Amino acid sequence: PDAVFILSTPPAVCYDRIIGRHSGFQVFEEREKLEKAAKAYTKLARMFDDVYLLNGEQSTESVFYAILLKVLKL
Repeated sequence: PDAVFILSTPPAVCYDRIIGRHSGFQVFEEREKLEKAAKAYTKLARMFDDVYLLNGEQSTESVFYAILLKVLKL
């Protein structure tokens, strides 16, 4: 792909969102596993120029425009 976008959200925020949706937990939805996954994705973004780490705590509209700006520069 020309670009990969990773929405970076603190594991504690992810966990709170998971609890809030009331639909049960999946494989990676334990705090420890969320923390490991977050570290792995951050490392991945540092390894490749075409992987972009974006703030996942922003509004949907802000994330959309952040991605749009990156895509327009490709």
